[in-house]
Amino acid sequence: QGSLHFFLQHFCLNAEYMGIGADRVGVRLSPYVTAGDGSWENPAVDVPYIASELSKQQIAYLHAERRDLARNPNRDVTIDVTMLFRQHFDGILISNIDFEREESERVVEEGKADAIAYGQLMISNPDLVRRFTEQRPERNPADPSTFYFTGATGYTDYPFLQ
Repeated sequence: QGSLHFFLQHFCLNAEYMGIGADRVGVRLSPYVTAGDGSWENPAVDVPYIASELSKQQIAYLHAERRDLARNPNRDVTIDVTMLFRQHFDGILISNIDFEREESERVVEEGKADAIAYGQLMISNPDLVRRFTEQRPERNPADPSTFYFTGATGYTDYPFLQ
């Protein structure tokens, strides 16, 4: 937990130093998402620790990436950490990754999260709100190979419903 302690110590000091206060800062954590060479050593131990510490700091919100579908696209065998964060964080909790409308509504209604963020689904379906409102099942598949690069491909060329 040394690196987490380092993060918490510097996060708190930086928020105070910048004069904004922790209550105006949100934190996004991805305990099971692997990016490059980075990964958490023991999320089952680390999540409760960092979530409870951030809760004490009364940050504006905690945004938790709930699973790693890039490494393992089978959602039935991935670990959803939303409830683990909720058990240890009292503030506003935002969860994301692989939510559809019905599951999102259920998770929020049950108090497991306060809000749901849509990333790839929103990028690949620019009219996602309409699709949800009209309960349309059609979804454009996302092309992650085009994410976070320069140019319009992958951001402005996904089709709208007709």
